[in-house]
Amino acid sequence: MPLKLKLTEGNKTKQVIFSKGMGTGCHKEYSIVYEIPPETYDCFRCAVGLHSTLGIGGRIQVEVRFCGKTIFENIFDDKFQATYIKVSIFSGGPLELIVRDKTNNWMNPKNNIVWGESVLLKKPMSLKG
Repeated sequence: MPLKLKLTEGNKTKQVIFSKGMGTGCHKEYSIVYEIPPETYDCFRCAVGLHSTLGIGGRIQVEVRFCGKTIFENIFDDKFQATYIKVSIFSGGPLELIVRDKTNNWMNPKNNIVWGESVLLKKPMSLKG
């Protein structure tokens, strides 16, 4: 099954298939934590939400924390399925990707989450003469 999200770009909503990323279920709650080295990466970027076909009927809360501070939080369901996020991480520290079930049925098979094209972008190199 391809990693597929329904995303809005400008005024148009379209299906986007990602060649790289992660696909998970939710259960009650999970966290994926990365320790980011200082002054190495500029930002973390991805598209996140419910899979555009397998996620119909699901409802999840996604929270992204950096150094313990919430920098993104949203609930995804049939009305709001997915979005792009970009988080500055230059200072380094723990980057937490947290997902919680919001259907009151932690075994809901519709809670299929996609983290599309999740990447750490390197800090731009400075040219020294």
